[in-house]
Amino acid sequence: MPHSLTSPADQTWHLDPGSLRPLVDLFTDHLANLGHTAHTVGGYSGAARHFAVWLHLAGKGVADIDANTRTAFASHPCRCPGIRRGDQVSAKYARRAGRFVQFLSECGVANKLVSRHSGYDVLVVLG
Repeated sequence: MPHSLTSPADQTWHLDPGSLRPLVDLFTDHLANLGHTAHTVGGYSGAARHFAVWLHLAGKGVADIDANTRTAFASHPCRCPGIRRGDQVSAKYARRAGRFVQFLSECGVANKLVSRHSGYDVLVVLG
């Protein structure tokens, strides 16, 4: 039986993914179905929600994701809603968000392909 950690429809967060919520929920369910713990899934879900908020605040949509998007997210001076603020997010946190971007690509939602290299998520633009 598949796992589901999808949030209730009335769930709200400081980092609300807005229109990307269904995709964040799909990503969360995907990770749970792979057998990851609720703690791990929660960490990836938080990074995915943060990425969705940042993408919106940057005036971009899923179709705008390209090879520079993960780098821009990783280095953004975070002023996003919530408690995570600073000059930039950690490399580990950025990799979690990168896994969400990879998932979007694998689902055919993002235009650019994300591939794996040496155990780390790396964005590769295929022309």
